[in-house]
Amino acid sequence: MAVHAAAGGPPPSAYPRLRTAVIIENSLETLVGAFAEALREDGIAGHVCARVGDGAAQALFGDMPELVLLNDNTDVACDDDGLIVRLSAPPSAEARARVRGYAVLYAARGVELHAIASQPATACGLTVRQRFILGRLLLGDCPDEIAAASGASVAAIRDATRRAAAILGAKNQQDAVAIAARRGLLLTTETRFPALSPRNIAYYS
Repeated sequence: MAVHAAAGGPPPSAYPRLRTAVIIENSLETLVGAFAEALREDGIAGHVCARVGDGAAQALFGDMPELVLLNDNTDVACDDDGLIVRLSAPPSAEARARVRGYAVLYAARGVELHAIASQPATACGLTVRQRFILGRLLLGDCPDEIAAASGASVAAIRDATRRAAAILGAKNQQDAVAIAARRGLLLTTETRFPALSPRNIAYYS
């Protein structure tokens, strides 16, 4: 009690840190940890983000994936495409709106990071998405335009560009585009089906 008084009040909430993580975090593991830390403030021990389809839920990420097997009214609906966040316990009445709001932001960013991490690399080490982004950069598109064309956020486009530069050993974005162009790795169109499936990834290799 005396420590809190000396520090000027109770410890800071984890929710503002989560809000920052949702905006800038590029690590899915760190994002999951930030959401879990915030939930613990509301007495929730764990969660899983899942996609529901045909009556079954498929776990995508979270710190308690076993929750995907349960269905006891602890779901926080996130979108019309079956994306949910399932909690280990229902939040209190006063916390429910806050938890739901942050769950929507968390799940949207987490699904994006999960998709990036799940993309298979082609023979050159870059994913199809990374090669597409570098190709569009060469054509003069800005990250906002590439994001609109590919259905991703600007943050995801910038993150994919940084990762591609690291894989190519490039000093910066311009160097990455130049290296990829010299090696014949650039793509300017992105066919989602079936070329992006792991089975057909050799098409781009």
